[in-house]
Amino acid sequence: MLTFSAKAPVSFYAQVRDCEVEFPGCVQLLGEGPSSSTSFYARGTSTIISETVDVRAGSITIEGKLWLEGEAVSQPPQLQIFVINGGHVGWGPHQRTQYPWNEIQQTLEQPYEDEVPEDPVAELAIGLARRFPGSTPLVLTQFYAPVPDDPRTRWASRRFGSQLQELMKMLERHGKASIETLEASGSERKLCDQPRGPRTGVAPA
Repeated sequence: MLTFSAKAPVSFYAQVRDCEVEFPGCVQLLGEGPSSSTSFYARGTSTIISETVDVRAGSITIEGKLWLEGEAVSQPPQLQIFVINGGHVGWGPHQRTQYPWNEIQQTLEQPYEDEVPEDPVAELAIGLARRFPGSTPLVLTQFYAPVPDDPRTRWASRRFGSQLQELMKMLERHGKASIETLEASGSERKLCDQPRGPRTGVAPA
């Protein structure tokens, strides 16, 4: 198996075949053909798990096995999905309730287990460092909780619950994060700066 790192966005043109992708950024599925009816194909066995899935095709045809999961998914309003030749599909939790994904019966089990990490705070810190490199801002509420419906931190809410607040408070307490209060649109915001880590904005709920 070939393993490599990449910068966002990661783009697949016309098809994906026999790939396993887990990426803390945007994955684009780009169709080919006439602009009015571009097509994208999933062949072989592929798993795509990313922060954002951006579908830029008029149709997706699954001929093999495809697990597709994104914290946020964007697609054309008239996207069509076809499963042919004994294909099998599985969607992440956000696609399952979103049209047209919810019209296709899921036939694959999720390719990972919902495990409780041995050291959840350490795993959370690693996840933040990967998703918010350098001085990338991280916006939280005034109570250090993820902002509701923010796709960049939804994964932290789902997997770690209140441990994000605990981590940020611990970083501040030990001098690993500085807190700065900002004024924006009439509301109070706080800015946390972690040395060699993500720049974190904290906004009121």
